[in-house]
Amino acid sequence: MIPIETLRILLSYDHLTGALHWRKRRAGTMHSNLLAGSIAHDGYLTIKVLGKTYRAHRLAWTLHYGVHPTKQIDHCNGIRSDNRIENLREATQSKNNANRRVSTSTRSNYKGVVPEKNGTFGARIIVNRKHIWLGVFETAELAHAAYIGAARVAFGDFARSS
Repeated sequence: MIPIETLRILLSYDHLTGALHWRKRRAGTMHSNLLAGSIAHDGYLTIKVLGKTYRAHRLAWTLHYGVHPTKQIDHCNGIRSDNRIENLREATQSKNNANRRVSTSTRSNYKGVVPEKNGTFGARIIVNRKHIWLGVFETAELAHAAYIGAARVAFGDFARSS
């Protein structure tokens, strides 16, 4: 990781807007106070600093708290480019996954729900890499309700229902 002192010389961070700006003119290409970074193909803002590309939310965390994050950084609202400090929190892989939106490739349109061959719906959840079967239900809505209940217990504020 880049030393925090170097990062503070090169970038400024506005915790209210989540914006990172260049502090100094760099190599004749960057003007001071210009917005830093660009949106990557996956929706995250990335910034190239001293030849290495970083995710902006990790730099924002470092600049705000004065320490490099030790875990993953989760965007509470699920918007990958929203780097306001109130929207960022450290998370384990399991909790970060819990805050993901339902996949567009799911066959049931509900998070944690899988259609069964007999017309019923199964509910499952993954906690710390362990697959937990929650049961079989008559409707997708009932299976999803079981998932939501289990997610709230397992993940607390990180649980996302949709």
